Amino acid sequence: EAISLRRLISHSIFTSFTPDFLGSSFPLDTYEDLMTVDDYAFQILSPALFLFAFRAQTAQRRMKRRIMESWYAGVDETNITSASSFEPGKELFGILTASPLPPEDQAGAVQAYLWGMYTNVFRVPFWLFCHLFRDREAYSRLQSAIDRAVEEEFPQEQDLLNAHPNVLSGPRFAII
Repeated sequence: EAISLRRLISHSIFTSFTPDFLGSSFPLDTYEDLMTVDDYAFQILSPALFLFAFRAQTAQRRMKRRIMESWYAGVDETNITSASSFEPGKELFGILTASPLPPEDQAGAVQAYLWGMYTNVFRVPFWLFCHLFRDREAYSRLQSAIDRAVEEEFPQEQDLLNAHPNVLSGPRFAII
């Protein structure tokens, strides 16, 4: 089955980052709602079109409910930041739960933060891949640089498979 490049990139990023940011209990099926909100953002943000943004408003309500269910279940002062293992997520969660905002508005703030963060992050690799697929020379140069770095750093294929992910953050793999 064919999958769009947009979905491949955005779903991969969403499912790999969200559990760290919002906690492992956060339901990843909210991806579809996030993408609906993104697709219809122009209606949500337009005073003239807001009344017609039924799909996006429904998706927003579902996301807010799911955020409230997963983040605020069993919260007390001793575990207020336990929802997230990611430091900015803990900080955001602590700030919001300490604020006088009601939980529904806090969930709306988290939702807005997620939408802004993800939709910006999704677009950069999407356009990068579009460029590489279109420009065969750039793709070839990138592939050669990666192949060279892998061959020099990992003489045996198993060495690459056993390597710690931090190795790929080193200067040899800066191009990645």
